[in-house]
Amino acid sequence: MSKMQKNPLTIILVVLMLFVVVVSGTRLLGLQTTHPGYLHGTQGLQAEFQSVYFDGAYWSGTETPSGTSPSVLNFGYDMTFDPDGAMVNRPDLCATQQPITVDADVEPKPYSWQIKVETGKTLENGTIVDVYKQYDMLRYQCDWATNVWLSGTENEAMGRSSVIIGDPETSLCNYAGTSIWLKVTPRSFIYFMDNPKHVYFAPAYIGLSEDVEWASIDKNGQKIVDDTQIKSIEDMIPKAKGETVGIYYQRGGGDIVTEDTYLKYQGEALDPEIFREEYWIRFSLSNFKPINWWDWGIYHNWKYPSAYLHFLVYVFVVGEWEVYIKTGEVPVLTPHTPIAHITDILAWLTDPWTLFWLFGLGSLLILVLLIIFAPGVLTVIAALLFGRRRKSGG
Repeated sequence: MSKMQKNPLTIILVVLMLFVVVVSGTRLLGLQTTHPGYLHGTQGLQAEFQSVYFDGAYWSGTETPSGTSPSVLNFGYDMTFDPDGAMVNRPDLCATQQPITVDADVEPKPYSWQIKVETGKTLENGTIVDVYKQYDMLRYQCDWATNVWLSGTENEAMGRSSVIIGDPETSLCNYAGTSIWLKVTPRSFIYFMDNPKHVYFAPAYIGLSEDVEWASIDKNGQKIVDDTQIKSIEDMIPKAKGETVGIYYQRGGGDIVTEDTYLKYQGEALDPEIFREEYWIRFSLSNFKPINWWDWGIYHNWKYPSAYLHFLVYVFVVGEWEVYIKTGEVPVLTPHTPIAHITDILAWLTDPWTLFWLFGLGSLLILVLLIIFAPGVLTVIAALLFGRRRKSGG
């Protein structure tokens, strides 16, 4: 046996060192996952692109199905997702957002309650009364917008590793059946320690204030807003004005999760079915893919879709909402124009179908040149070919 195996003190020291490393790593990981930073340093609701449900599994910054090798898994306050190679098969699924801002032109709608805090209290004049305490809640109107788009190469527009002539409607370039899950977190910053003022937020409504605006760019770099071709093949939920997103207690929906500790305001417990530490919403992609077509069977054309979603958001607020961003104080999010990335020329030249067409066109050009400038050569070639056929037939 080795000296380490014989010395129990050495073994104990090694175990303790491993324990310290594991605990330290766990704390570090916990710090990274529970404190992801913030999109804006004001109070209110904050949305985060947390994961994608794709091909029967969840994909996130920490989740991948076994046996897969995604090239990009960027999640957070923006998103870039590519489940396979960087330049082949599926294009990147991307998303960005602007902060949820308060529409200061709309007065908050007030709600008031009186809660009995004492029964049968005797006043100085002998009158016996019940004592009530009044609580107020406000509903603010807010504004929010996101962009969801595809980005990739010419090959990825067809869902292939190379550009070939054939049916471009392959399943590899379509994200149909995919859901983008967003975590919505109330940010109740108090800004200095022991601040007695606390405020609580809950989403009351999240719905489209206008139809989804579709944009694209062709391979020549021409930007097309409200693209009718893209609109004819793309479908997602929500898409039409007035359509809402469900507000879930946990990712994937499911049953209500009871909070261990109820949030409290001035000593009174808030309703845990509405005031919670996090909420979840999703965008469902029913059909989300590039459009492909061929001109004269030679020239490949393609466009990637981009969806601009503009939301009306109502937020319930208990307490005083003091620090927030007004609509108009940050730049308005505009539709994102996806790139038109042309396939590498070497890959195009080495493609079998490209070689076939180049050979055919080259042969035709040579034939035309011979007819014009050297018709005698064609006569000699024809005599040789037909002469051989006669001999073989005789």
